[in-house]
Amino acid sequence: MSCILVNNRVRFMGLAAPRLHPSEPKSSVLSSTDQSISLLLFVVSSTAVLVRILHHGVILSGFQDDVHVAASLARRYLQMPPGTEVVDMYTQGFLHPLLYVPLLALLRAIGTPPPLQDGLAIAFVQSVAVGLIALLAFVGSRALLNRGASVAVCFLCIGPPLLLRPLDTATTQVTPNGEILGSVLLLGIWTLLVHRPPGLKALSGVVMLSVGAFHLKYQLVPQVWALIMGGGLGRQRAFRLLCISLVACLVVDLLVYRLGGFGLFGRAGSLFGDYMGIVDVDGASKGESGFAIREMAVWLIVNVYTLAGSAPGRLMGFLSTLRTLVVEAPQFLLAWSVWLVPLLRRQPYGSHSRHYLMAALLLSAATIAAILLPNKGMLNYYLLLIPTAVVVMATGLANFSGLTSSASSSRFAASGLVRPFTVPWWVPPLALSPIITLLIGTGLTLNRQLVDSNHRQEASLPADTHQAGVHLYGLNSRLLGLHNTHISDLNLGVLLLLSWVNHDTKQYIHALTAPQGRPRFVLDHVASPSKGGGMAAADYPPLAELARRHNVNLLEIYRVRQSNELGILYERISEPQVNSSQ
Repeated sequence: MSCILVNNRVRFMGLAAPRLHPSEPKSSVLSSTDQSISLLLFVVSSTAVLVRILHHGVILSGFQDDVHVAASLARRYLQMPPGTEVVDMYTQGFLHPLLYVPLLALLRAIGTPPPLQDGLAIAFVQSVAVGLIALLAFVGSRALLNRGASVAVCFLCIGPPLLLRPLDTATTQVTPNGEILGSVLLLGIWTLLVHRPPGLKALSGVVMLSVGAFHLKYQLVPQVWALIMGGGLGRQRAFRLLCISLVACLVVDLLVYRLGGFGLFGRAGSLFGDYMGIVDVDGASKGESGFAIREMAVWLIVNVYTLAGSAPGRLMGFLSTLRTLVVEAPQFLLAWSVWLVPLLRRQPYGSHSRHYLMAALLLSAATIAAILLPNKGMLNYYLLLIPTAVVVMATGLANFSGLTSSASSSRFAASGLVRPFTVPWWVPPLALSPIITLLIGTGLTLNRQLVDSNHRQEASLPADTHQAGVHLYGLNSRLLGLHNTHISDLNLGVLLLLSWVNHDTKQYIHALTAPQGRPRFVLDHVASPSKGGGMAAADYPPLAELARRHNVNLLEIYRVRQSNELGILYERISEPQVNSSQ
C-alpha cells in the first residue's frame, strides 16, 4: 500500500502547500511520527466503536434493518452459483453486501451459529470503516494543519456522532450502511485532492472512488461533485475531472446493468427515479427496473401543483430538519463555528477568503441536498455530515497561522522527485489485530453462552427457502439471517417500506399479487404470536386481512405452507411462465 505523495502546488479550497527550497530534503508528506499517529488513530477508533457495539449487545439484539438486508443479499450470493447474483446486488445500490461475503463464508466454515454470523460480520465491517474514516481524516488534514490540529479534527468530527451520542439499537447510526461506507470514499477523494500525487494517480484515484461512491449510493454524487469543484484544481481542470468521473460512473453502471439484460434508457430513468424517491410500480411488479416517463411526469405535476398549498407544512418540516441537524450532527455546527470565530474577531482570511467560504458552502449545501432529497432526512443519512465536517473544520483551522502545516514539519515534495513510501506488509494485520482478537473472543464467548442457555430456534423455515429466498412481510430482516435464508425480492421490499412511509398499501398489494414476478415464498411475520416485525408496530394487519381490504383473496394465489411462531408462510400455487430466452 502506497502512501500518498504531493507536489508543491497542492491546494484545497484555495489553500496552497508551502513551496520547498531546492536545498531542503525531499521526503513524503507523512513523517514516521505521522504514520504512527495514523496507525494509532485507526486502532483506537475501530476498537472503540467495536467495544461500544459489544457493550450494548447489538450483535445479538440486531443492527439496523437495512444492514441485515445487505447481509441477506450476501448470503444469497453464497447460496447461488458463482457470479449469478452480482448484477442484482450491483444495480440495486447495495454494493456493500460483497463486503460480507468472505466474512460470512469464513464464519460459516468455522461453525459459527446463524444468530452470530450476521452480527459478527456487520460489527467487523463497521469498526474497520470507522477506523478508515479516522485515518483518512488525519491524513487529509495533515496537508493543511499541524499534527495536533489534525488529531483534533478527527476526534471532534468523528467522536460526537459515533462515540458520544446515546446508542439506541432501534435507530442507531452506528451501522455500516451505505452512509458510513460512503464517508470512507468521500474522505478518500478529499485526501487525494489535498495530497495530489504526480502523474495520473490523483486523476485515476478520484475517478475510481467516485465510481465506487456512485454505485454504493447515488445520493453521494452531489458531495463528490462539490469536492471536485472546490478542490483547488482550477475551473477548467475541475470541470474536466468532473466530466470524466461522471462518464465513468454512467458507462460502468450501464455496462453492468446491460449485462443483466435491461435497457439503457430504462436504467437512466430508474437512476433519476431512485434519487428522487420515485418507484416505478409497474416495473417492480414485473420483476424489472423499467421506468415510465409518464409516471414521473404525473408525479412532478401533482407535486408542483400542491407545492403552494403545502407551503406551511413544508416550512415546519424544514424547521424540524434544522432541529434534527443540531441534535444529530453537532460536529457539523462545531466545524462551521471554526469559520465564524475569525469573522467575529475580524481576522481576514486573506486574498482568497471568498473562495474559501464559497467552497465550504458548496460542500455543505451538497451534503444537505444528499440528506434531504432521497429519503426525507432519515437519521442514518446524517452520517454524511461527517466527511463534510472534517473538510470544513480542517480548511477553517488552516486560516489560523499557528495551526497550519509548515514546510519544516510537512516537507511537501516536488512532483516526481521522491520515492513512493511503501507501508510494510505487516502494518495492516497489526492494525487489524486488536479488533480481530476482540471479535473472535466475543464470538467464542457468545457462542458458549448460547450453548449453555440451550438457545435454539423452536420454529424454522423449510430448507427450500434457503435457495429460493423469502419475501418478509414484517420488516425484520435479521430473521432471515437466523434461519440461513435471504430476501427474495428487493423491489417488493422497497414497495413494502414505502407503503409504511406513505400509509398507502395499494401499490404493494398490486405488486405482490401480480400475475408475473410474485415471489415463491411470503412469510407473514406480522401474524406471528409475538406480533413480530416493524409492520406490527405500525398497526398493520396480517397479510391475508390486508389483501382482503383490497378485494384480493390471498389463498387463491398462495397456499399456506406452514404456520408457527414465525408467522404464516405462504407458497405460490402456480409457477409463472418463464421466458425461454432467459
